[in-house]
Amino acid sequence: MVPILKELPWPTRLIALQGATDENFALTLATRKDDPTVGGRFLLGTALGLMIAWLVATVAGGIAGQAIPDLERFGIGFAFTAAFIAMARALWPGKAAVAPWGTAFAVTVGLVWLGVPTAAALIVGALSGVAMDFVVNPDDA
Repeated sequence: MVPILKELPWPTRLIALQGATDENFALTLATRKDDPTVGGRFLLGTALGLMIAWLVATVAGGIAGQAIPDLERFGIGFAFTAAFIAMARALWPGKAAVAPWGTAFAVTVGLVWLGVPTAAALIVGALSGVAMDFVVNPDDA
């Protein structure tokens, strides 16, 4: 986050960190690949856009949700998963990530299958992916 936020004054950095989400952080990184000048202002702008969209969609969803009895029947339950797949695709660095990402996935799924709470499984899975990255890509550390 330091390279992205370095252009912002310290108090504004705190606001940017508060507004950072998986989605706008991934968008910032993906955009920054093509334009290294993209940074904190972009992150703040996308955070504001997401906040407005979130509020409008929450109100609209609350109203529409009362009229639609079963959202899963329409496949809407998959939208959250699809968003994360899209973010992962945008951040995919190439073949060097197969072992770390595969390890994180396998460990997380295995722990959930064994009955470990999902949040704990995600943390352990992520840490195992990071550890695997240090093993297979030591020059990138």
